[in-house]
Amino acid sequence: MSTSLRGVGGAPGIAVGAAVRFTASPTVWQPAETDPELELRRFAAAQVAAAAQLRMLAGQLRAEGYESEAGIFDAQSLLVEDPTLSEEVARRVRADPSALEAAILAAVAEMRAALERLDDPYLRERAADMDAVGLALIAALRGAPRAMHALPPQAIVVAEDLAPAEVIALRSSAAGFATAHGGPTSHTLILARAFGIPAVVGLGDAVYSVSNDARVILDG
Repeated sequence: MSTSLRGVGGAPGIAVGAAVRFTASPTVWQPAETDPELELRRFAAAQVAAAAQLRMLAGQLRAEGYESEAGIFDAQSLLVEDPTLSEEVARRVRADPSALEAAILAAVAEMRAALERLDDPYLRERAADMDAVGLALIAALRGAPRAMHALPPQAIVVAEDLAPAEVIALRSSAAGFATAHGGPTSHTLILARAFGIPAVVGLGDAVYSVSNDARVILDG
């Protein structure tokens, strides 16, 4: 029996393949550290590394002729080093030095919630950038990006959401992607459109009903 799901298109094209589920949220891991200043130095180093990685992606896109898309990563590199984020992480780490990763994710979630409360729909969709910032910082702390295993041919990636950097990583191997979150001006959809990857976003909780290896026909 087939099931139809409807979301927001905008990255045109049709892709047919097997679904590959992609876990969206990083698992929090903490060392047994009790020195808040040491943890804050680790955080500062992660900010520098994450911002450098995002600027590198921006430069890569510019070199390929994607000038406007490069601006997505320029903006995220600034958010990574945002003083409000730094202050909130510092406050939380001083309260609990053993919870740096949890402090980062909580501070990111707080900034995301503030954006989601705005009236402007464009600015509300920028809330998703905060998730990408959190992923970039955790990856920099651990020295590795979120695990993305080799995809089988014609894979349709199914996820809660995808960070813009992950769309870049997927563009040469995924036939398309479908996400629970996102809207017509989301950065993941903008990049998918630029790279010619068929995509549907904003599918909501229905996306979780798609099992690994299910045959999917995706119409962006």
